[in-house]
Amino acid sequence: MGSACSQATGQAAHLEHIGDLVVTGAGLAAIVVQGAGVEKCNGTYTRVGVRHGAPVFRNQSCGGDIWICRTHANPAPCWFIVDRDKVEQVLDNDASDYYHVYSDEESKTPPTLDWEVGTGSFGAGPVPSLQFVDEGPARFVAAGAGSVDGNGTFERDGMLEGSPLYKNGRVWLYRSSANNYRWMIGDKDKILDDAGDLYATNNALEFPPGHGWEPVENGDGVLPAPTLTPLNAAGEPLTQAWVTLQPIHVAGTVVVSSTPRRDALRYPTSHKGTQTVARREPRCVVSSRIL
Repeated sequence: MGSACSQATGQAAHLEHIGDLVVTGAGLAAIVVQGAGVEKCNGTYTRVGVRHGAPVFRNQSCGGDIWICRTHANPAPCWFIVDRDKVEQVLDNDASDYYHVYSDEESKTPPTLDWEVGTGSFGAGPVPSLQFVDEGPARFVAAGAGSVDGNGTFERDGMLEGSPLYKNGRVWLYRSSANNYRWMIGDKDKILDDAGDLYATNNALEFPPGHGWEPVENGDGVLPAPTLTPLNAAGEPLTQAWVTLQPIHVAGTVVVSSTPRRDALRYPTSHKGTQTVARREPRCVVSSRIL
């Protein structure tokens, strides 16, 4: 039993590590903060990189000196609005933030409501509210799938575990830890089950790819697989342009693909096959930096 528990713990830690690498907050360009009692905390915060496995947003309205960032503070993971030069104090549980809100481990984006005034002398009521500014395609049109439910228009509807979420009724186009961060098309009520899964890709791009979809093994999808066309808010087709990023290395588990034309890395997953961590991202997406 001890060996099985150890193996499960290792797999969970590995999956969390991969999530920290591939989930950058892409799909969320900025956050607008309004209504804060500390006036300089209001404004537009632009996504600038990743810290402690979650995106960081910097307030452009005050020269970038105030951040929205997440830390694994006790008693639970917590998002803060804090001065940039006081981030490390926040990590040490020092009461130096303006506002904070607790979240769950899977939260890769801050909650929009339920913020609290910091416990020190920096914050002041009222507490702020947050509004997300999306980036990337407004919708995807899936066509040609052998399963009728795999076709149709998937509209952007917020984020799921730090990745853009697209919905077509009960069928979602999504990426999450439940599917090892592969993009999938499937029933929203069966995300944790193979049943209800229709189609999947073996990559972890920041937005759904147009091609490379396959029916999920033991799922409900049948050939042919769909192709996806990204559209903007005006309904115009978008063309993805790619830029090369540096390789992602996970010691002992990642190897470079031997296929020259596939500029990607592969690693084993727990139960749904081999997954690709792409070394390319759409040019329209801000490349993330580790802060």
